[in-house]
Amino acid sequence: MRNNIEKWQVVLEKASVEGVAEFINKVRSNAKVPENAESLLCEARAALMFREHGFSVRMQDSPDLKLEYHGVTFFAEVKQFRLKSQDMVDETRLLDTGSRVLEKDLSVLVSYGDTQATEEKHAWQQLVDVARSKINQYRINFPNLLVVFSSSSHCVEDADFITAVRAINNDISFRKTPGLEKLGGFLFVTKWINVHSSRQVYFAPLHNSVIPLPWKLWDALSKIRYCRWDP
Repeated sequence: MRNNIEKWQVVLEKASVEGVAEFINKVRSNAKVPENAESLLCEARAALMFREHGFSVRMQDSPDLKLEYHGVTFFAEVKQFRLKSQDMVDETRLLDTGSRVLEKDLSVLVSYGDTQATEEKHAWQQLVDVARSKINQYRINFPNLLVVFSSSSHCVEDADFITAVRAINNDISFRKTPGLEKLGGFLFVTKWINVHSSRQVYFAPLHNSVIPLPWKLWDALSKIRYCRWDP
């Protein structure tokens, strides 16, 4: 883990990301729990992804990232969804079904990605919960962005992201969760590239936010299709 952290420091500094020393110290202090360190390194992934697309980036404690783009300052909170136990169950089920289909030349539909049975909530509801849980981190008087990285190959996908965005927009419209209106946009990064859309990064603006993301940010964020850094 130590060598991995040092490599991240070199890459971040080479990319002219600010606040790297403090961030690396935080990662080192969490290195004894690899899962925590990997979650923190998603902030590094986000920082490098934004830098590659022309954003100025400062890493900090709260919110996780301070970003600037063509004179607009905004902030981003970063969250990771780790691989879930249901992913492994689904993977085994899909492989077994695939083998039987090949042997018997059958056409079979297999359900997967249902986290309700194991976690009592659908994946899209978990994404909405994350947006709500970050309310205290969203900066007042500035646009705010939520960035979610999903390492879950079957349970937390782009379809769940679309449903979650609709639910968050509905929440903001009816002011169901005070403070959620501070959130202006949602950026979702999957582990795998969708072969149909040729992308793994998805952006959606959130309507009726108290300070919405300016149009030029919509355009810039929508053009991010891939994230090539993986801790």
